[in-house]
Amino acid sequence: MRVTLSTDDCTRLEAAARTLLSPFAYPTMDAWRGAVNACFRALVEADHALFFLPPAPDGPGIYSDDLPPEVVAQAAAGMGQDQGMRRALAFELGVFNRNRVVAGDWAGYWRDPIVNEIHRPNGLLDGIGYLQLPTEGTFAALGLYRERGGTERFDEFGCTLMGLLRPAFRAGVEMQLMVANQCAALTTVVEGLSEGALIADAAGTTQYESATLRALLAADPERERIRCGIRLVVETLVARWRRGGAARWRDGRPLPVVQDITTVVARYRIRGCEGGAVVGYGTRVLVTVARTSGVPLADDALRTTYGLTPREIIVARLLAGGHANAAIATTLGIRPATARRHTEAVLGKLGVSSRAQVAGRLAEGAPPAAR
Repeated sequence: MRVTLSTDDCTRLEAAARTLLSPFAYPTMDAWRGAVNACFRALVEADHALFFLPPAPDGPGIYSDDLPPEVVAQAAAGMGQDQGMRRALAFELGVFNRNRVVAGDWAGYWRDPIVNEIHRPNGLLDGIGYLQLPTEGTFAALGLYRERGGTERFDEFGCTLMGLLRPAFRAGVEMQLMVANQCAALTTVVEGLSEGALIADAAGTTQYESATLRALLAADPERERIRCGIRLVVETLVARWRRGGAARWRDGRPLPVVQDITTVVARYRIRGCEGGAVVGYGTRVLVTVARTSGVPLADDALRTTYGLTPREIIVARLLAGGHANAAIATTLGIRPATARRHTEAVLGKLGVSSRAQVAGRLAEGAPPAAR
């Protein structure tokens, strides 16, 4: 089919091709999919767009930047029963529109429950798009929809426009799936670390937290102090990167950023380093959090082992966190003199001579004080 393209058509085709072939210019998969959706809405004058990729760590399988989340969820749930999608797969239609999918069976089309329960009520009446089979058993799809039919851009003219960009769509999808596999491999490695781990992007936004890190934070009542330490390390690395690279080097490698945090529960070492272009999407930073002191004894163990009262247990944990008497008094709402008496009682019962020894005494496995 011969077509005549306007200047606007050429401009939009160029923008769509550039976007499809530049997935790593965007911070996340969904940022790229949103940009692709916007380009194709403009190209075929669509009202809505749905972009499906096999589910990956960086985002859900189906994405739309213009439909409500509940509609997207309905569309995702109905994909397996979508007769139009099944026909497109069966006919091996790389570029499809409603006429090609229906293939003359309009009675069957209007009986399709997906059409009546999802498409029509949500303004997904007329459709055009891509169906790509990147690997056996998976598929990717970009669907553009209008709330009303009757436009040439959803007929054969639109299919011709879409066909011009099909190689770029295929290439973009294959790059995304390659990155998804890298993400899965990286997740496996990070989850295997004994330390808690976090990955952030070049803007300092957290992209991934390991289960070990989530458990470590959940077990410490001063978890926000640990998070503040993590944020400080990430911000330092991001600032270093924005200045044009690592500011300090040793043996050809950038020095890590290290932050030590002491809470009432334990001591932690937070280490961060730049990860380069990890999993395709620009610079990443990797932060690990390791507990450097023992697991603290539970309150019951402190009562039975050292004879501490409930108030003295609280004071002991504050002392282990490096709090002075004035800070303890403020935290507990008592007078400094009272805080001093509690401190002296705690030191005596623990059998230590200084505040610096309290954290070690509270750690599991520390020898009990001579009573």
